[in-house]
Amino acid sequence: MFRARGISRSHVVVLLACCYLVTGDFVPNSIHLALTGDPSQMVVSWFTFDPSPSTAVQFGSQSGVLNSLANGTQNTFNPSTGYTHDVVLTGLTPSTRYFYRCGMDGVWSAEYSFQAAPADGTTTMRLAVFGDMGSTHSEPVVAMMTGMVKNGSIDSIVHTGDISYADDGADSNFDSTWASFFKMWQPDVMPNIPYMAAPGNHDEAAQNSADLPYAKNWTVFKNRFRMPGQESGSNTNMFFSYNHGPYHFIMLSSETNFPNSPRGGDPEIQLRWIENDLKIANLPQNRAAHPWIIVVAHRPMYTSIVISNALDKPIGSCHDLQVAFEGLFKKYNVDVFFNGHIHGYERMWPVYDSVVKQKSYSQPTDTVHLMVGAGGNVEGQDPAIAYSAVPPSWLAFRWVNREIVDPFNWERIGFGILTNVNTTTLHWQFYGAVKQELVDEIYITKGSTVVV
Repeated sequence: MFRARGISRSHVVVLLACCYLVTGDFVPNSIHLALTGDPSQMVVSWFTFDPSPSTAVQFGSQSGVLNSLANGTQNTFNPSTGYTHDVVLTGLTPSTRYFYRCGMDGVWSAEYSFQAAPADGTTTMRLAVFGDMGSTHSEPVVAMMTGMVKNGSIDSIVHTGDISYADDGADSNFDSTWASFFKMWQPDVMPNIPYMAAPGNHDEAAQNSADLPYAKNWTVFKNRFRMPGQESGSNTNMFFSYNHGPYHFIMLSSETNFPNSPRGGDPEIQLRWIENDLKIANLPQNRAAHPWIIVVAHRPMYTSIVISNALDKPIGSCHDLQVAFEGLFKKYNVDVFFNGHIHGYERMWPVYDSVVKQKSYSQPTDTVHLMVGAGGNVEGQDPAIAYSAVPPSWLAFRWVNREIVDPFNWERIGFGILTNVNTTTLHWQFYGAVKQELVDEIYITKGSTVVV
């Protein structure tokens, strides 16, 4: 049953109740959590090299007393590389710590714990946000964030796409690069806080033609992550939404399913879904419970890298995103738009249709755009020469590679922390991980929420 995969692993023999032997590698690895938008639920996912006779999670509110059991499903996108397991835990008490282990009878993981999501928007939450992170050249970011998770100062992670950069590895490294990405977050991060991810362009590519079927159409991304598409009505990992305390998050696909999207697809399906989602999020009772609407996608609408014309108007894919979505952001009062794709960090003034009405974040009437593509990866950071020498009118701050032409400088990699101070104030901080320094910081305030 075993296949040579170039990875050292244990051989497990399980005696089932019906008295026959099942042999295989059922040891859980790549354990990670995800939200569904319901504070009484949490998704536990993991990977095994062989198909397991069962998929289960034991959990409880006391360490060592795991007296509840939930069963789930397993699937594979390629049997030669392994199987993904997903279990949705239900009946959780909001804001309560739970302990759990995953696997099957006779082959359980170590015990981990997580905090169930809060029931409403009054709880202060700190979320880490970044994009464009590979399984290498991101080590300072991972180390700094791991320390913050261990001391309880990060409640969940939001990744704006481009995950692992498996497509940039040698031909034989495709699956092992994906596995390495999950491994670097074990055991302190992914098994203990939710990890929410949007699709990026690098998540649909591979160098080896044998791997292309598993990268094409984001097959690996869709199978390794279990995002709340079902719960939010999109029924896909490509775009979905969820509530998390004071936040309503909308994760968009900047790769597919809008007019002139880079990879095509039905150009209306995502637009219909997001407008319906925004209408629901803006109902008075929902906006009161989750006052901050945050949109996440991989590609930016605004960036000072040279993809803007002399009139400060975005061009190319930035323009296409702007045409497709920015009117909806304005209509439904989207507070913040996180993105990446460009390997650097930029903060924009509140902006709509390339026009800045105010150079402050006090009760802005337009969306604040934050580009956080500085997670660190094998491609390096976009060099200074790639950015506009004259800052566009909507650019407030940028922290990018100081090298003029060389992208292979990883000094300026980092991540942001978003904190709701209260229902009318957000605190945003961006950290440089190499020097563990605070690079940028703003407060975004608003009065009573406007509901359309």
